[in-house]
Amino acid sequence: MSVVSVTAFLAFRFPGRCDWLNAALSLVMMMLFQAGSSTLSDCSDHLSGVDRPDDPKVTWIYSGLFSLATLRRYAAVLLALGSFAGVIILLRGNLDAVWLGVLAFALGLGYSFLKYRALGDVAILLAFALLPAIGVGRVVAGAYLPETLLVVLPVGLITLSIVHANNWRDIASDRAAGIRTLPILVGERASAAIYAVEVLLPYALVACGAFSGFFPIAAMAVFLTLPLALRNLRSPLKSLDRASALLQLAFGAVYSVSFVM
Repeated sequence: MSVVSVTAFLAFRFPGRCDWLNAALSLVMMMLFQAGSSTLSDCSDHLSGVDRPDDPKVTWIYSGLFSLATLRRYAAVLLALGSFAGVIILLRGNLDAVWLGVLAFALGLGYSFLKYRALGDVAILLAFALLPAIGVGRVVAGAYLPETLLVVLPVGLITLSIVHANNWRDIASDRAAGIRTLPILVGERASAAIYAVEVLLPYALVACGAFSGFFPIAAMAVFLTLPLALRNLRSPLKSLDRASALLQLAFGAVYSVSFVM
């Protein structure tokens, strides 16, 4: 949704300048990278003992649906296809943006390493929100536009809440595996506060942007999804990551559409 939001903003702010082919390629590339990185993370969690047969959640490998080798091949194919889309974008005259792709790719590959050292949240925000926002501005509108960081931040924070909810739920099993995630580092109470900020601050950012004229006033429609965010604050921890994903989908869809209404 971050790529969609930024593209919609650019179309609103710079009509006639948008390279729609690059926009579509960027969306495909990010979807493939996210899926590939997530699959690699599952493999790392299995190998490191973070995911165990007695965990309450079902894993791809322990369920018997896929072998570890199959998942690795699947991740490699996804990342290769994502890289191919990125190469096409670069060859269409955007070679100076290669550093963004390389850095985001490296963060995605190294997510598990960083997650086990309480840096996973930073990696996700950079790899799947802030860096793509700058990159999309460059390859879609033809310039590095710092304002795209402000556009993507509301969706990026809610995306981050999915990861945080997952790690918060897994405090006990992650601690038993000997890794250190952010929720382990800060504790239960601070984790709850961080989650509340991640799902509520986006609404304040959108309101400020809309009333300042930086966003269209139609962006205020995201407040239609506020009941979902408030409900999430009272949701059981075991299902909070799924509830957060639903919020991200609803918020991101309304937010993106508001720029082109």
